[in-house]
Amino acid sequence: MGIPESKLPMISQVKEKFGGLRVYMKNGSPELYALIEKAQHASTSICECCGDDGKMVVVDGCVMTRCNNHIGHVAN
Repeated sequence: MGIPESKLPMISQVKEKFGGLRVYMKNGSPELYALIEKAQHASTSICECCGDDGKMVVVDGCVMTRCNNHIGHVAN
């Protein structure tokens, strides 16, 4: 006897929004939600282009997280 499928954790969406990671999940445990929150917070200081240390900047009206080498770079 296992957990009913309707009660299993399910990630419905993962995306970038306002320069940070967003993960949408349902049926998660408090521990899973805490891990997601930690990752979302960490993503605001990691360059979206290369993974180096970054900071949130506004480029052409869009909020992004970039390192010094990629501040002016707009990904396609």
